Amino acid sequence: MNKMTTTAYKVENLPPPPQGRTGWPWTEGSTVIENDGNLPRISVVTPSYNQVAYLEETIRSVLLQGYPNLEYLVIDGGSNDGSVEIIKKYADYLTYWVSEKDRGQSDALNKGFRRATGDFVGWQNSDDCYSKDAFSQLLKASQQFPDIDIFYGSTQHIDAQSNLIEPYPVGEFDIHHLIPHINMCNQAMFFRGKIFQTGQFIDESYQHAMDQEFLLRLALEKYQFKFVPGIQGTYRIHGASKMVYQQEICAREIGQIYRWLHRDSRSPESLKQRAISVYQGLCRYQFGTYQLPLFAESYAELKQLDALTPGLVARYALFQLGPDSVKAATKFKRLIRGEKR
Repeated sequence: MNKMTTTAYKVENLPPPPQGRTGWPWTEGSTVIENDGNLPRISVVTPSYNQVAYLEETIRSVLLQGYPNLEYLVIDGGSNDGSVEIIKKYADYLTYWVSEKDRGQSDALNKGFRRATGDFVGWQNSDDCYSKDAFSQLLKASQQFPDIDIFYGSTQHIDAQSNLIEPYPVGEFDIHHLIPHINMCNQAMFFRGKIFQTGQFIDESYQHAMDQEFLLRLALEKYQFKFVPGIQGTYRIHGASKMVYQQEICAREIGQIYRWLHRDSRSPESLKQRAISVYQGLCRYQFGTYQLPLFAESYAELKQLDALTPGLVARYALFQLGPDSVKAATKFKRLIRGEKR
């Protein structure tokens, strides 16, 4: 269970793909990179829990990068859906894997990050994938920009059948563009190993927005980011994804991030102002979509920050009159605006 890859895997080296699966990463691989003995080690950590429908595609998208200095760690949280059988199928190609109960994705990631020894460390979820030649693009970029700490690239949304939906909005680095939504994705991102060696890990109090908090923290610590469009990955949207079923948890965690940014002395004033502005926008959205318990929580937090607007105060007055008043006011507002719903 502790095997370092020193040769680049090709399609013919791996177990055959399931019947009917073709293309990348089933019957196609990346361009093989020659091992000259000086290649930086790339570590990839995959946290896994009950994603049997997608896990094999993820694993193959890592192994078929054609990269001969690869360390791949799969940290499974005790799956019971057949995921462990998939992991065992590829066990001979993994540096390390484990399947045991954990405290969630953040815990699993930190287990992997603490074991990783790579010059670069990637994080690929068990339902997402790297695109072909992502590692070779990282190698080129790292040679061109030796002082960069975090390289990130383009990401495409895909569906449950791996069909392309639309590009994720990724762009050049600007800390202000990390809220309200981060303009970069871990699916196409690599960190210098030194980041973890200096004690920067995922905050395990976060269940959903751990990536946003982590990236903002690294930015405030002045680590250098670089957008490299050629580093590409895919971000899967499906019914069982955390984005779909943990929206309430995510909303609370995002509010926590906004409050932290507003109070953190390292935040530039413009970022503090943006954090408050988007927090106010989140509060209005929660009211308009009848997420009233969340609206009340956000309102109370904004009140503590002395960041209420007249519009939010008026909304809270309606909230105190009851849900019917909120719905009537929202319906009337949409009618005035000419909205159909």
